Amino acid sequence: MAHVAKWWMLALWPDWLRRRMQQPEEMVGRWVHEGMTVADLGCGLGFLTLPMAEMVGAGGRVLAVDLQEAMLSRLERRARRRGLLERIELRQCGERDLGLDGGLDFAVSLNVAHEVPDAGRFFAQIRAALKGEGRYLLIEPIFHVPKGRFEGFCELAQREGLWPLERPVIASSRAVLFGPR
Repeated sequence: MAHVAKWWMLALWPDWLRRRMQQPEEMVGRWVHEGMTVADLGCGLGFLTLPMAEMVGAGGRVLAVDLQEAMLSRLERRARRRGLLERIELRQCGERDLGLDGGLDFAVSLNVAHEVPDAGRFFAQIRAALKGEGRYLLIEPIFHVPKGRFEGFCELAQREGLWPLERPVIASSRAVLFGPR
């Protein structure tokens, strides 16, 4: 298995500090709206999950997907404290299976693609889970994922039926918004 960030690594980089560089509302707010079904793939401790739960409102749903039970249990506590747990569905995935049912309006993976063992399979599962006009935002860290590797991810995503629509500017990151081909 590729290196996977542990919960305590994310605790060393708390949300209040991360927000000094990246604002979740600016990162995904253009594409996440009230009533939507969205997914945070590799959700970690909920840096994007919690703000997206606020954005989708009481009629929406956020799938918080992570490989590690420790991440999900800590996210569950944080969501409960903020009164957002009823909008969030916590799902533990496998190394090769995201466990997505489909019907997603939007999905995002923040600093995750470089950790999955089979990126092609990862993108294929995302494509299969998106609704007809669904969108997927791929975000990778600029200092950890070289440009060539990131472009390789984009090529794999295209082979799996995701079409690049735009390259949003996100601090310290490389990002592409995809839609179904």
